[in-house]
Amino acid sequence: MAPRFLPASPGSHRLSIAGLVVDAWTGQRLAHAEVTLAAGGTLQQTAWTAPDGAFRFADVPTGLHTLTARLPGAGQRYGTKELSLTVPEASWGTPVVVELALPTTSVSGRVVLEDPAARELPPLARVRVQGSDEQTFTDVKGDFLLTGLEPGKRTLRVTAPGYRPEPELLEVELELGRATQSRSVVLKLPGKQGPASRAVPGQDV
Repeated sequence: MAPRFLPASPGSHRLSIAGLVVDAWTGQRLAHAEVTLAAGGTLQQTAWTAPDGAFRFADVPTGLHTLTARLPGAGQRYGTKELSLTVPEASWGTPVVVELALPTTSVSGRVVLEDPAARELPPLARVRVQGSDEQTFTDVKGDFLLTGLEPGKRTLRVTAPGYRPEPELLEVELELGRATQSRSVVLKLPGKQGPASRAVPGQDV
């Protein structure tokens, strides 16, 4: 959706503001985010980000302004970002460039081997949010990160080739726009007795 501009009032210096809306965790640019420009508590302009996450306000008067960005089509996966800035007359002819990083509901953690003395690296494990298509894979150190999740109680299912086919389950409590660090998930070899990883709530960071 193209930006919508209000007509300029005569007798004031007019400038422009350009910027990006991104995921605060990954830096990914976010399309279809709504960005509003207000002054003195009054809405001045509204714009929607392009596929590359970019937006622009033209014909902006000098002075104090508040930018607010949100992603209305993403439910509660992202919070709102607000930024106050002063547009000086010295910026005449040069756009004021800003970046608005939306706080995302996310969880990170580590998948480890059952034997703490094992020298091999953990295998590539799949971490999936139960009841959804949201998933990721661990890196070479066993770390994982899932961003843009719905808040609330979620269950993570962890599987890896060569280990027990039953998924290790981990329950986490996610808060809107907050990053949660979960405890480690332990992978067990096939035929190993004992329950799956005990579900533990994440700890905010």
